[in-house]
Amino acid sequence: MKNQFFFSLATAFVALALFVLISCGTMGDGGGNEPTPSSNSSGGETVFCKYPLGTCLQLSLSICMELVNAGVTQIVSSCDEPPPPSSSSQSPPPPPSSNSSGTWYCDFGPRHTCLTCDNLIGGGCFEISGSNPSAAECDREWATITQSCKTSGDFCDYGPLTIDNKCDGGYCGGCYKYASNCIADGGSRVSTCPASSLTPPTSRPSSSSAPQPSSSTSSFTDTRDNKVYKTVVIGTQTWMAENLNYNASGSKCYDNLSSNCNTYGRLYDWSTAMGFSSSCNDNYCSSQIQSPHRGICPVGWHIPSNADWDKLYRYADGTSGTSSPYDSPTAGRHLKSTNGWNSGGNGTNQYGFSALPGGGISDGSVSIVGDYGYWWSAYEDYSFSAYLRYMYYIGDDAYWYSGRKSYLLSVRCVQD
Repeated sequence: MKNQFFFSLATAFVALALFVLISCGTMGDGGGNEPTPSSNSSGGETVFCKYPLGTCLQLSLSICMELVNAGVTQIVSSCDEPPPPSSSSQSPPPPPSSNSSGTWYCDFGPRHTCLTCDNLIGGGCFEISGSNPSAAECDREWATITQSCKTSGDFCDYGPLTIDNKCDGGYCGGCYKYASNCIADGGSRVSTCPASSLTPPTSRPSSSSAPQPSSSTSSFTDTRDNKVYKTVVIGTQTWMAENLNYNASGSKCYDNLSSNCNTYGRLYDWSTAMGFSSSCNDNYCSSQIQSPHRGICPVGWHIPSNADWDKLYRYADGTSGTSSPYDSPTAGRHLKSTNGWNSGGNGTNQYGFSALPGGGISDGSVSIVGDYGYWWSAYEDYSFSAYLRYMYYIGDDAYWYSGRKSYLLSVRCVQD
């Protein structure tokens, strides 16, 4: 925002130099007399433009108006008028009263693409410290102090969700976490997403690879420990609608809290998930993988293969791609649960898959619950790595990745 001011000020100095040159060439008597107002190349009259520091020039109306609009000068009736006050001498608005309480923000207006601003983004609304913020904590020349960020524009709204096979995942529109290309892509900055941009239509476009969704739900009991799991039919597949929570040797709850197991299921290394000896975390064991491979899933269920995951992704995003393993730019939106994901990263749970961000444990470090959801695949990559699938709280993507077998991740079983 300040960059724009300096850019305008530079324009003013260019205009000043241009005027001096024009004036020198039009002084008929060679003596310093005031030039006579006359028509200019743009066909407009000349006016008096006065700057905050006192400089007064006679410029064409069109040029002076550009400077007025830039906020660096004003039109006066004559150069004898007193100059307008400079921005530095203006008294800032009074700060909030001393008995103010609550959180205060410095509001620069809606964020927008701005080629002269830092990081190419202008505007925004930012929290400032203290319950009684001083003028120094907010650039009062460019912003206002407020207790609510009504113009923060943290989301990019592309309009109501509508069905169209030509769009990603078969849908157009929607409202998403703001990206720098929002305005350029035809979206608008909003502080909250309207319901019409979040609720998908009740039916999806049909295609050979994306039949009308079947979202019938049911449940079954794992007879090993009598835990009851929700299940959901998605296309021609039947999936668990929650992560496995079978207490196999070596499995863990995130942060060692049983409440996390109840919500996100247990975390397993690849060998445990596959029902192999721990040596398979560092050695090739492809010869032991069956099709389908039960692993630690209940009887009648198995660890998803890459083909199983690919089929789910393609059904969710309505495509018929042939690559495998398959990354989807939109499947995460439809498979993620409607709550539990950080920073507005929730999905629509269009098919009842209810993917939750259960996090993971890798070499002693953790991927935070609320940010990531990881699930093993029954497919070996190298002696020390295997394929997994994951979703992230940022974006609508559903990814694949080859991770170390020693990682502790979630398991989601699919029916044989």
